[in-house]
Amino acid sequence: MALNITATGTTGPGYVSAYPCDSERPEVSNVNFSGANETVPNFALVSLGSTAELCFYALRSTHVLVDIAGYHLFDGGDGFFPIAPRRMFDTRNLGPRLAPGAVFERDLTGIVSADATAAVMNLTVTGTAGPGYVTAFPCGTEPPTASNVNYTAANQTRPNLVTVKLPADKRVCFYTLAGAHLLADIAGWYSPSADVGFIDFPPVRVFDTREPAGSPPILADEVICFTLAAPEIKALAWNL
Repeated sequence: MALNITATGTTGPGYVSAYPCDSERPEVSNVNFSGANETVPNFALVSLGSTAELCFYALRSTHVLVDIAGYHLFDGGDGFFPIAPRRMFDTRNLGPRLAPGAVFERDLTGIVSADATAAVMNLTVTGTAGPGYVTAFPCGTEPPTASNVNYTAANQTRPNLVTVKLPADKRVCFYTLAGAHLLADIAGWYSPSADVGFIDFPPVRVFDTREPAGSPPILADEVICFTLAAPEIKALAWNL
């Protein structure tokens, strides 16, 4: 299941983990928050298990909102076409920040394949004017009662992964509740001609730069590399 999970009304530092109810709770997190009264979203791909029930564990008391973006099927649905991420747009290069209640349109023709049915992108909000949220949706439809990126104050920068359905003309709309700039980096798309399928497995922590104890953080402008998968794997779904 493809979900956007938002923690809001937090009571202190903590996290939320999503997992199939018929399995043990994994030692991983999906949404992290660092204090009280925060609103933090994150995108997650979660296995449904054999019972089709999802469980959500919260380390600290918090409200949780869940918006469904899609799901994966055996022998059904479209395949994924991964690409090296690239910037699609940055409204800071186009003029002043988007006005409250504005809808920004972006035509993905020429960016995704002609048969693409949904786009996967990292959407970042920055230079916010105050509390609000951004919702991505197919142009030509009404904005859904859902959010993709949430921000709680002025001058914040918040990112989140977004999977959004594409209409026939490939135009995607972005609604902003409060004034903000938007940046979007595309990571790939779904289409019937793509042949990369999704294989789920129980989430596991693959690395933590804090370990072993006393390890230094990643330095400014430093690049670190890890071997995380076999050569036949074309893309990874992970929470960083």
